[in-house]
Amino acid sequence: AFVKPATPVRTRYGEFDGALIAGTLSKSTFWIDSNAGYRSVSGAIVTLKPALAPRLTLGLSRTVYRGATSPIPTLDRALDALFRWEHLAAPGDTLPNGASRQRSDQITAAFARWVVSEAGVEVYGEFARQDLPHGVTDLLTTPQYSGALTLGFQWARRRAAGAYLRLQAEFTNLEQGLEVRKYGQAPDFYSGRSSPLGYTQRGQVIGAAIGPGSQSQWVAVDHIAPRHQFGGYVGRIRWENDALYRQVFPTFLRHDVTVYGGLRGGWRAPLTDVQADAAYGYRFNYLFQNGFANPGGYRNVDIRNVTLTVRLSPR
Repeated sequence: AFVKPATPVRTRYGEFDGALIAGTLSKSTFWIDSNAGYRSVSGAIVTLKPALAPRLTLGLSRTVYRGATSPIPTLDRALDALFRWEHLAAPGDTLPNGASRQRSDQITAAFARWVVSEAGVEVYGEFARQDLPHGVTDLLTTPQYSGALTLGFQWARRRAAGAYLRLQAEFTNLEQGLEVRKYGQAPDFYSGRSSPLGYTQRGQVIGAAIGPGSQSQWVAVDHIAPRHQFGGYVGRIRWENDALYRQVFPTFLRHDVTVYGGLRGGWRAPLTDVQADAAYGYRFNYLFQNGFANPGGYRNVDIRNVTLTVRLSPR
């Protein structure tokens, strides 16, 4: 369920918009524990386009999720994002039955987007934390604790005959630092301590596709014309790096890393839009299986991936 204004609210200070959502998250069909099937989710977002800078969008968002026994959302949890505030509990802080004393998990984020149409520039970024700051000192000394960051931009330059040259780049970091507090090292982003299923729906992360404990960099260049476009991209992903440091021998030779590149294009046919994407990726040390660290130094487990995607969109 959701509720939001039909149109943004205009004031002397700028244009406000927002939304509230409430619902239920389901487990993956591969999850064995039948007692952890559902989680309630409550979310809130508010944005502002300042009157002095209407092309700038500033926003805050918050999501709270916690274990539930029924797939039907309850009214008492619908406003958790506004009224339920809980710090991360220490890993050893458990109830008599062994469950974590923490009853909910959360993600709180601040984001911004700035568009300069005349220059063909868009810049955006978001910073999110799973834990609430334990005071001003905590926020100033280790602002990155339990945090994640995304920064990106695109720039388009007009060329002849209505065509554009576009450059895009994006950086995302979900890896957690090694700060150890009285309330423990931060859990992997999108996970939590109140529910082992974390911020997922049917096993899929609700957020950055690279997943918990990862980081990525991506760059793309495209030629865009009224009836066609083509371009290429390259990228790198370091997968689940937080999990690496929980291994028995977390050496720097075992990082699970993918490097990839691809070509993409599109054509606007009379009745259909056609898009195609061909990518090649090489994944080093899949799931940290490096020959130097494997028993007997057997071999590296590297994987090559070739992906071809074609989309037809009738108009």
